[in-house]
Amino acid sequence: MCPITYYQLMRISKDKKQIRYQMVIYAKEHGIKPAARLYATGPKIVRKWIRRFNEGGYQALEDVSCRPHHSPNKTSADRIKRIVELKAEYKRIGAEQIKILENVKESAKTMRKIWRARKQTLSIL
Repeated sequence: MCPITYYQLMRISKDKKQIRYQMVIYAKEHGIKPAARLYATGPKIVRKWIRRFNEGGYQALEDVSCRPHHSPNKTSADRIKRIVELKAEYKRIGAEQIKILENVKESAKTMRKIWRARKQTLSIL
């Protein structure tokens, strides 16, 4: 049995695909449950990597991002442009006051976030 768990092994590993590949090969030779015991994980995880390996080969053993493909509540580009223009117009006033004066529907926190992102992109250029 492995002295450290699968998740700890993945955290410290430089080549995660290689370890997953070894687990898949071991599972194909000895079975899913013995592989899960050896790598200190559950059978569900072993089945996941076997399925991915069968579908896409060695390259499919790479980590897959959980980031969403789109954000339906994202502020539109014209609203962002308007918020940036308001900050340029009211240089010495904060987000709460601009929200009240101009009747902006976005929250003050969102406005500050937009201004901060805009400032960072300008500093990069």
